[in-house]
Amino acid sequence: MKGLRELGIDTALAGRLRPCPNGAAAMQALSQTKDSGAMGCTQISEIIIATGVRLAASLPKAFELATIYSAAVSTRAAHPEAGAALINLLTSQEAAGLRSAGGFEPATS
Repeated sequence: MKGLRELGIDTALAGRLRPCPNGAAAMQALSQTKDSGAMGCTQISEIIIATGVRLAASLPKAFELATIYSAAVSTRAAHPEAGAALINLLTSQEAAGLRSAGGFEPATS
């Protein structure tokens, strides 16, 4: 909704919008609609795994919803080394292709 407000089209589209509680629910509703002109908007990682929809395009960077994922190991973890190893695996250069295939972009800061 924020992106539609920033584009100045939220009011004009208000009667046509079907807000959902989350991206997965939005993609499920989109896949089941009979409306031939329906489209949905959520994060790429939620679109590419949804059955019955396809990614049409990315929004311009100024309008995207970016989520930054972080990882940590509790100071009370029974096996902190295993937790750190998992984080290292998930963030490794070797896993970059898998992250990309899942719709995740590298941090750009």
